[in-house]
Parts: sequence; structure tokens; C-alpha cells
Amino acid sequence: MSPVPTAKDLIVVVADLDAEVAIKALLKRHEALGIQRISFDVRRHVQRDPGCRTAAHSFLLPERARYKHALVVFDWEGAGAEEKDPEEIEIAVEATLAKSGWDKRCAAIVIKPEFEMWLWSDSPHVHTALGWGNRQPAVQDWIKANTAFWPVNTKDKPDRPKEALEAVLRAARKSASPSLFESLAERVSVTRCTDRAFGKFKAVLRRWFGNADYDEAVLRIREEPAHYAANIELDRMQHMGNIGLLKSAWAAFFCSVRCPGNLILKAYDLAQKWRAEGQPVIGGFHSPVEKEVLKIMLRSTVPVCVVLARSLPKRISPEFRRPLDEGRLLLLSPFDAKTKRATRETAGRRNHVVAALAEKIVVAYAAPGSKTETFCREIAGVGKPCLTFDDPRTANLRELGFRPY
Repeated sequence: MSPVPTAKDLIVVVADLDAEVAIKALLKRHEALGIQRISFDVRRHVQRDPGCRTAAHSFLLPERARYKHALVVFDWEGAGAEEKDPEEIEIAVEATLAKSGWDKRCAAIVIKPEFEMWLWSDSPHVHTALGWGNRQPAVQDWIKANTAFWPVNTKDKPDRPKEALEAVLRAARKSASPSLFESLAERVSVTRCTDRAFGKFKAVLRRWFGNADYDEAVLRIREEPAHYAANIELDRMQHMGNIGLLKSAWAAFFCSVRCPGNLILKAYDLAQKWRAEGQPVIGGFHSPVEKEVLKIMLRSTVPVCVVLARSLPKRISPEFRRPLDEGRLLLLSPFDAKTKRATRETAGRRNHVVAALAEKIVVAYAAPGSKTETFCREIAGVGKPCLTFDDPRTANLRELGFRPY
């Protein structure tokens, strides 16, 4: 049976509420997964893991025309077939789904031993969500030293991910809840999870809904600026000017398009201060305030890096010529020659490259509900100083953890 024209893109069957909320959160991160924005539903099987293994085909039978693709995700442990490898179970479930009318529009993901395996990575967001914060030792080291759930000679993942999670939550005096899984799924890097099942999860989604603009290198910069700043592959970027400036201790500057007048004045004063101190500045310099800050910096002898949201221009703007000739300006673009115009998506990717290269990040103003505020929420807490002005209009940033400049 073929899907109807109004069919949604995907239905996912899972075993419990924790998996439901986590996969919903993951699927909303379409850019991070390298897929297009999709329409989807996630449903729980009443018989949990055993039901997903043995009865997903009947559960999904009425949905064949209402959805273009079907995905079944469940735990290897507790599904009732522990004598078989996860891959063997996946093949059997997919064969049954195909026979029931899903053909090549279906896939099964079996997580060994259980769903909690996906939550463990070296992302700093894991520490935050688990209530570990800056406690020492790091959470992984604490588990290895105080439990048998993560052997010392095991690097990437614990042997018993669920028990390890429960032990950490007890130590942090934090309760387990579906909201915890949702929080982790919203923030933890999808590029740093090494689990086989999660790798298949991403591969299946990209096969069905792949985004032609997906770039793993840029995505890593976007997800974990602090971790990947040193690993940017310059040969993947176009540049013009003094590439030696890249090692500078950059201060990144951002500001929403519309900005209160008193904060505009503070931004200009800050630019003059940076100019006097010789502080190198990096940014996209797209909004009016950002452009004015760029003008101030270009009139100095301070190094400046402009990261573009499109390919490098064929003609150099007059204000760039002298700084380029003097070796104090670097133009960078993470896009190839085909990307001739800036879009919201390319601007978002550009901003994360700026954050990755910066030593500290300064946001003069992020309008509530704006793209700038969303960006600030994504970069807050990644391990770099995030700063803003001490003003009532920047309360939203300070709630995210930005410190007064």
C-alpha cells in the first residue's frame, strides 16, 4: 500500500515514555541530524520492548497509507531475544514490516543494551543535565571509580548505561524523569555519540530525508564550539587575507538587528575600548550595530576577521582593501562558490563558526524570540566566556548564563 499525498513523513514506534520524549526532541533537531524538516509522530507500544519486537507490524498496519516511512526503536535487553545479536533482530523486524506492506519504507533500531546508551557522551551538556555541574572528578571518571557499571578500560560508553545513570542521579540528588531525557536529547551533540544503533538511526534518517547542504564539519563546530574550535579544517574553508591572524585571541561580537539606543551606545564604547586595547574582533557583522562596530575596528590597527554567510566575493569592498593590504584583515567563508547569497540557514552556520573560533563571545543584545536569542541559547554553557552588558534589556541573556561584561 502506497502512502496518500497528505501522508506525514515518519511514524516512530518506541517502548516507553523516556524514549518517546527523547526521539521527539531529536527529530526536531533536523539541522543537527543532517535532514530536512519533517512531519512525524512518535507512539508507544503498549507491550513495550517485546511488543516492538514481535508486534510492530500489526501495530503499524493501519498506518501504511498515512505515513511515508516507519521506524521501530527498542531495547535489546528485555525484548525477549537476548540470545540474538541486535542486527539479527533488526533484520527480522524489518522483514516482517516489509511483508505487511511497508516494503522498503521501514527500518528497525535495536539498542544494546538499552536506550540510556544514547545519552552517554563526552558532551558538557551531559554534566549539566545530570546535575553534576563542575564537580570533580568528571562524571565518567566518578562512575568508573565508584561503580562497576563503567570499567576503567572502557572509553566511550558504560557497560550498564541505565545503572550508571541511576547511580549518578542518586549522587547528584536528582530525580530521573522523562524531562531529563528530553533535555539531553535537545542539547547533547549528535556527532559525538559512538553507539552503533544511533549511527544507524542517523543513517536511516539521512537516507530517507537527507539534506543536500549537510556538512558534518560545520555541524560539529555548531554543536560544540569549545571542543571543535581547534579542529576546524581550514582546507574546507575559503579565505582571503592574512590567514596567520586565525591564531589570534578573538572576541566575537553579535547583536540583534533591532537594538535599544542605550545598548547601541555601549556597543560603540566597547568597540572603542577594544580598539585602544588592541583586542582582535571576529564576527559576521550583518546587523546595523555589528556593521558600525566593524567600521570602528577597521579604522584601527587591530586584527579583524569577517566570517561570511555566503561564498567569498569576487570584488573587494572599498573598506576592506587597505586592511587587507596591511595584513590585519581575514575574510573567511565555510561555503563553496555555489553559495552566492546569504540565507537564514547559512547565517546560522556562519554564527557558529564565529563562536568556534572566538576565545570569548560578547552579545550586545538579543531580542526576545529572535534568531540571535536562539543562537545564544545554543552556545551558552559550552565552556567559553559568554558576556553581555549589565542592563535590564539583557536579562534574557543573563538567565541563559551570560555574565555581565
